[in-house]
Amino acid sequence: MPSLLTLAELCIAQRVWPEAVDTLEAIVSISREQAPKLTALFALASIYEKVLTRPADVDRVLRTALAVEPSNARALRALVRRMAAEAEEPDEARRREFADLLLRLAEVESDLEQKSGILAELSDVQLRLGDPRAAETSLVEAVACSPTNIRAFTRLSGLFRSAKGLDQVAYGEALVALIEKGAEIGHADARWFASLGHVEVEALGRVREGIAHLQRAVELDPTLYEARFALASACARVGSNDQASRVLLEMLIPLPHPLLSILDPAAALALLEASLTAERRVEESIVASELRAVAGDLEAPQRDWLRLRRLIPVEMQHGTLDRTSLVTHVLPSSGRHVLLEVAAAIAGVEAKMLRSDLSEIGITPRDRIGSRAGHPTRLILDRVARQLGVADVELVITPRVTRPRVLVHDSPWVVLPSSLADAEEPLQLVHLARAVARIAFGVPWLEELAPANVEALLVAAARHVAPGYARNGEDSQLVTQYQQGLGRALSRRQRRLLDELAPHLNSVDAQAPDIRDLIEAVHRAELRAAFLVGGDFLAIIDEQASSDPDLREAIEMPSTRALSTVLDHPLVGDVARFALSAEATALRHRLGSIWTR
Repeated sequence: MPSLLTLAELCIAQRVWPEAVDTLEAIVSISREQAPKLTALFALASIYEKVLTRPADVDRVLRTALAVEPSNARALRALVRRMAAEAEEPDEARRREFADLLLRLAEVESDLEQKSGILAELSDVQLRLGDPRAAETSLVEAVACSPTNIRAFTRLSGLFRSAKGLDQVAYGEALVALIEKGAEIGHADARWFASLGHVEVEALGRVREGIAHLQRAVELDPTLYEARFALASACARVGSNDQASRVLLEMLIPLPHPLLSILDPAAALALLEASLTAERRVEESIVASELRAVAGDLEAPQRDWLRLRRLIPVEMQHGTLDRTSLVTHVLPSSGRHVLLEVAAAIAGVEAKMLRSDLSEIGITPRDRIGSRAGHPTRLILDRVARQLGVADVELVITPRVTRPRVLVHDSPWVVLPSSLADAEEPLQLVHLARAVARIAFGVPWLEELAPANVEALLVAAARHVAPGYARNGEDSQLVTQYQQGLGRALSRRQRRLLDELAPHLNSVDAQAPDIRDLIEAVHRAELRAAFLVGGDFLAIIDEQASSDPDLREAIEMPSTRALSTVLDHPLVGDVARFALSAEATALRHRLGSIWTR
């Protein structure tokens, strides 16, 4: 045999095809060993196909190879390839032979991706042979072998579709078989569990089993947002409203993308409202109702109630939110930086360093509206100031400003445009609450200074007790100027408060933040505080829309687009998520800003 094989190789090398064929055929006929016989057969197949173009002989020698070794993958692949390339429509006998070859090849194929493709092709042949059960078995195994084979998984559901629709029972059984087969191989895919969960909940009446499978799907792939919505719906159906609301809130917090990605976000909000109501979480359910109003999913009576509601008078038993509470419970974590405490320590110095020239605006102390004047806007300001623990705030209403401002004089002055004094009470409350919250945080001047000046003022104050604070190269001229002014303006009490902050300022973690992040955090806290004292999320949207043309244009027509714009807005979206939290509701109960439907 070795000599004959060597002779055959020499003949092939010299392209002496008749002698090469004779030698190889002799090896096949006389060899008693499997290895040389298979080597000769595959060499013959190559010569007959690529050189001599004798297809009948190609098929003959490949079938001979299978007779020698029935599970030979090389021979099976070659025959499958040749039969798949045939131009003529095969008869039933030919199809059955093709199906048998595919099945045998699938059994010996070790690469799971390749095996998946073979089984998917086998299922097609079995369908043409009128054997849907065998086709189902093959396709189930094809999907189990390769969870990424989306086409095969889609075709699996197609097996159970007819003019009458999807046979849910049969499809459910196939999905169970798929999950079991996948477990044998060591594969699991979220889409399998999600599809089975949908079928069980919607068609088979096995809601609790469906919930378990939907939970498994979400664990495997949290980006299956429709499955998460289906899970929440199923939980609500069995009375697990707490679980339903938790799933839906996780689609909104910390980011709204999951909820906005489903087909009908308004339906998810309606379910959230119903679940929260069933839990007796009335305040959060009203926020969900307000979001539904933005999405255009609320009936007229409900919309009217939201717009016409007014807060009851604050009673003595209702508490306040002092600065400590505002920092720990309202201010976003990105704003809890030692520089904000520096601002609080030097509170009051602005009356000496940043004192506003009222004459530039055209107002005088006589324009102030006192608490005894009985002015409705002044009454709102007094209420807000009491709730946020701020005293000695002056109010001026004038046509000489176009936006609400906080001016520094002997005490903070809240200056409102005349047009705003004629606005609805909820909108006035939001504007006033933002201004008062700014005062409460110790940064009444925040909107009156450019970001660079804000940073320079705070860094200059910090350096009075931590000389090396935020020194990166040469100091800016602004910092130097503020340092000189602060040296003369700081009182003994303010210096003592700064001394208490020195250890924090000298720590490694106290490096100066991006001042824009700190300013945005305070702005978010202002709006959060405005929601806490007013409890009206729609008024928050209106307040921001007055200065944001894109937001104003988006909310003109309630729709999914309007909802998306609101929830993605850096300030309004943050308030929406804060408003849906149990902590915000607890703070509102403390302040008395709650509603009764």
